[in-house]
Amino acid sequence: MALTRMPRLVPRKNPSGETVYQVHYTINGKRIKKVVGPRKDVAEKVARQIFLDNQDGPVAQATPVVVPTLAEWTDRFIQVKFRRTAESSQRRYRIYANHFLTFFEKHFRPVTRIDQVTRGQLESHIEDLLKSGKANKTLNGHIQYLRSLFNMAVDDDIIQSSPASKLKSYPESKGERPPYWTFEQVQTILDHTPDCWRDIFQFLYLTGLRKSELIHLRHQDVNLNASPPSIDISSHDGWTTKTGKSRVIPLNPVAVEIAKRQPASDNHPFLFSSVKGNKLDEDKIYQALKKVLGQIGLEGDVHKWRHTFASHLVMKGVGIETVSKLLGHTTLEMTMRYAHLAPDHLKWAVDRL
Repeated sequence: MALTRMPRLVPRKNPSGETVYQVHYTINGKRIKKVVGPRKDVAEKVARQIFLDNQDGPVAQATPVVVPTLAEWTDRFIQVKFRRTAESSQRRYRIYANHFLTFFEKHFRPVTRIDQVTRGQLESHIEDLLKSGKANKTLNGHIQYLRSLFNMAVDDDIIQSSPASKLKSYPESKGERPPYWTFEQVQTILDHTPDCWRDIFQFLYLTGLRKSELIHLRHQDVNLNASPPSIDISSHDGWTTKTGKSRVIPLNPVAVEIAKRQPASDNHPFLFSSVKGNKLDEDKIYQALKKVLGQIGLEGDVHKWRHTFASHLVMKGVGIETVSKLLGHTTLEMTMRYAHLAPDHLKWAVDRL
């Protein structure tokens, strides 16, 4: 069957950021892509020649499409999302991509290209995450990432259908109670934490900061001379808080001492930083905590410090509205997940009627 219309020119950016042109056309029901190069005029000549060569019959030897590898396509996906999503979402995509690539490298090494992935392999990936203790909400985040990743490949004519389209989501309970460590478990974790990480973990516990907020906290955001001493959580230098809003968190005496002993200089703008003064690597924080938890037989992740902060405050009788402001929640409903920890406090409130 001869071509009835001119092949399409499709500009694409390769991993290095260079724009190259591809020629897309369909013959005998088969989609074909030919990667030409960075020059549009050359790509136009190639498209015209393909059209002329296929007027009297099907092409004898079509040039096979160059399908990206798993690593190349995940990089491409993140580049596209980088322009459309907040930094927090970009970090989640990188985490999802890392889990995805690591799993396939370990369990399906022969699968190297995006068009070789099957639905069964993706289901095995999700099942592996489930066995590792991931919550349903986290699993659904991974599933949504996979759907978006492969849908983009379909939209770009790289694959004909998505192997992730029929992955089933897991039920999420809106009233699900956040996990937290007990007071004794917190002390055990800190007792087994290496010196280089203890201040960071304890500061997370004493402030309820999100991981990204701790990583981007600068010395200039710490007000030790204020009454009371506090930290200012606000957007700056290309980084935006999750809600886009600012908040002030008072520091107790222990948190003040932790802040005081962090090195401050032009080479160390962040309160907590690497030896070279760079921002902390969020994956290293995660791995450091996981190692400690594994040694003492506990479960959790970095975000569990935030849940523990809120849970312990409520258990000590702090009001839900106050906890909500400290956490920076946009609605009180988000904080009400911790209300069950304060039965005596709530009973007192009802008795006031």
